Amino acid sequence: MTKPCKPIAPEPYLKILKSGLRKIRERVDSQKDRASSLLVWLALHEIASNKRGVTTFTATHDYIGSLCSLSGRTVQKRVHDLAEMGLISIVTFPMRAPCQYTICRSESSSERKESNSERSERAENLTFRHSSKVIGKYKESANAPEGKTAPVNPEELKARLRALKIGPVKPKEVL
Repeated sequence: MTKPCKPIAPEPYLKILKSGLRKIRERVDSQKDRASSLLVWLALHEIASNKRGVTTFTATHDYIGSLCSLSGRTVQKRVHDLAEMGLISIVTFPMRAPCQYTICRSESSSERKESNSERSERAENLTFRHSSKVIGKYKESANAPEGKTAPVNPEELKARLRALKIGPVKPKEVL
C-alpha cells in the first residue's frame, strides 16, 4: 500500500497540438525515430510555453536536446523531419547561431477542414438559438397566462429576428 501524498498546487499546463502528435505517429515509420520525434515535439512546445505561449522562438539544437535527453545531432535530424511534415518552420541563421522555430497548426489526415460557409451557418444557428431563448424568456403573449410565455414557432421567430436584424445577443443583455 502506498502512502497518501499531498495534493500539488495548481501549476501551468503545457498545451500540445494533438494534430501534430497524430501526424508524427502516422508518418514516422521507425519506432526509434517516432519516439525521438515525439520528444522533440514535446520539447518545442515546452519552450514555447515557457516563453508565455509564443509560437515563434529561437533555440539551439543542444538546448532542445537537453530538454528531451537527446543529442544535438539527433534533434537536428528530427526538427528537419518535423519541418518536412509541416509541423514547424525553421529559419537558420549564419555562423551557427540558434535557429528560429515556428510551431505551425497542422491538419491531420483524419481531421476535416470546415469551410467558411459551414462556420457562418453554425454561428447563425447559435445566434438564433440564443436569441430565441432570450425572446422566449422575456416576451409575453396576450394568449399566455400572466407570468408565462406562449409557445413560439421557431420558423416564425427566426423570421421575426431577421426582420428586426437582431445580431448576437450577449449574455449580459436583458431585453
